[in-house]
Amino acid sequence: MRAVAPTTIPSLPGGLLEEEMFGVGNLEALRHLALMMRRGTAVTHSGGSDYFEHPERFAGTKLLLLRGRHNYIFHPAGTLRTLRWLREHNRRGHYERIVLPNYAHLDAIVGARADVDVYPRIADFLDRT
Repeated sequence: MRAVAPTTIPSLPGGLLEEEMFGVGNLEALRHLALMMRRGTAVTHSGGSDYFEHPERFAGTKLLLLRGRHNYIFHPAGTLRTLRWLREHNRRGHYERIVLPNYAHLDAIVGARADVDVYPRIADFLDRT
């Protein structure tokens, strides 16, 4: 893990350091997500298809698929297809999907009303599972 590269933002307001404004992030996770976006499917960090070859590995995973209805990056059909696939391969697994009507992509996590509209639903899922 490392902070945003100093060359990313040449000058921050008030002399803030990059770490103070952005914190520390895992760039490997972003690379993994970018690889999956390029491939158009879920793959391991090295490009393998292990997820689909071994769906039983998800049998004990409790998963909440959370998405904004207006998300133009990840379309609604994708989470619905994922939910159906998981349930088909692991009938006793605990998988849920919530579509947030007034949200898009990242605003469901960092939006002005996420603490009121979204986080209680996540907490409810965690409390029940």
